[in-house]
Amino acid sequence: MDKGRRLSQLVTLELIAEAKKQGIKQKDVAKAAGISAPQLSYYAAGVRGLMTLGTFSNACTFLGVDPRHVVGRAQDKLLSEIAHPSTSAIAITDADLDAAEEAARRSARPRARVDRE
Repeated sequence: MDKGRRLSQLVTLELIAEAKKQGIKQKDVAKAAGISAPQLSYYAAGVRGLMTLGTFSNACTFLGVDPRHVVGRAQDKLLSEIAHPSTSAIAITDADLDAAEEAARRSARPRARVDRE
């Protein structure tokens, strides 16, 4: 994963961790940011696209956090991973695990079938 994509992922994970700390659901953060809950999960997993500045700004405003602090914490984690690549797997946080579990739960839900004629 390239550094830009990883930084975007870490920024998203920081936002999710902040929401969890405040007792706010990810779906509420996503709605306030102007994206779907699955899209937020994709950003957190680093699998689809990069969060736009507008989306990031909306999420920070909703959570009442300073965007500079969010990016700063994410950047510190990225620099730590770069400096210590063999330990980056250990740097997985509870927010990382929660985001992965939530994404897995969403994808495992049975979906209604629609017959088309």
